Amino acid sequence: MRALALVQLMLATSSPLLPGWGTTVFDGWPPERFQHMPDKAVRILFGRVAINAECGQALWPEVIEACSDPTTSLLVMPDPCKFPETDDYARLMCHEIAHLPPNNWPGNHPR
Repeated sequence: MRALALVQLMLATSSPLLPGWGTTVFDGWPPERFQHMPDKAVRILFGRVAINAECGQALWPEVIEACSDPTTSLLVMPDPCKFPETDDYARLMCHEIAHLPPNNWPGNHPR
């Protein structure tokens, strides 16, 4: 099974996370001791609809860009396919998401 098959793409339907979980600006990299990969499956929701539903609303003029809930291992992230093609990580994520339902881009596509 592909590792990214664990990623669940779905519209957000639950209540917003607690205030304070969202990121409105990039605060820099976390200290190295906090940069380890999760030790269990993580559910990821993508896109503005999910961000608004799960992360809540910031006070104008700020906009919440992403959030996470450590109690449920939920990440809510912007749509990687909306980033410039020069962003290697976003390009990789967009490529792999294209293989998942409902997209179902065949794995034997031209390289």
